[in-house]
Amino acid sequence: MNKQKGGLPISWFIFGFWAMGALNTTGIVSENSATQIVSLSHLLMAMAMAGLALNVNMVAFRKAGMKPFTACLGGTLVLIGVCYTAIQLFL
Repeated sequence: MNKQKGGLPISWFIFGFWAMGALNTTGIVSENSATQIVSLSHLLMAMAMAGLALNVNMVAFRKAGMKPFTACLGGTLVLIGVCYTAIQLFL
């Protein structure tokens, strides 16, 4: 994430996601290639999540206590519930 002078931070990877979605929608990329790219994206996402987890400072995490952990867990459960409900309503 980069921060522009005097502005909001910009997550440039979102533009990459948008561009790849637009490219896939046009039909230029074959279905076989799109399937392989999706498989590669799963691998890259797993690597990114592992890298993020390896950078967690467990000492600071323990010092923060249970309140932030509980808030995060609660938010995650609410998000799961909202997503599950949306899927059930729209599929």
